[in-house]
Amino acid sequence: MLKKIFILCLLLGHTLSVQALDKTRVNLDKEFWGTWVLHNPKTQCIEKFEFKKPGDFKYQVNKKLLVGEFAVVRSTSSDNLDVLLMNVTTDNLLEGCAGDKSDYNNTKIQLALKWITPKMAEICTNVDAKACTGLYLTKSK
Repeated sequence: MLKKIFILCLLLGHTLSVQALDKTRVNLDKEFWGTWVLHNPKTQCIEKFEFKKPGDFKYQVNKKLLVGEFAVVRSTSSDNLDVLLMNVTTDNLLEGCAGDKSDYNNTKIQLALKWITPKMAEICTNVDAKACTGLYLTKSK
């Protein structure tokens, strides 16, 4: 489900030309924990991610709830983006965005993060930022 949502977002999303922030200015250990939201204007879905120490996440959209483990891997190259890795361990199998009921149990999801500010990152599908979605994760608390 989550994988299909991101693929759908890629197809439906529009690409915005936004200057990336120097990723070394984002202190992942201090700033990534908490609640992040992603609003998809094409589907009118608001996706909510909660990232908690030591590396657990919860994802909610409509009735869909996913839980699992995550890590953000900082790229050693200044030309490449950081990568958010999520391993879904539990999916409640209920309806997600646009009525999708896909099973994400034991699914691994990788999203490249193009930092705009320490509290906002554009979602990209590759680490060199050549395929970004125009969809943004924004920290809410």
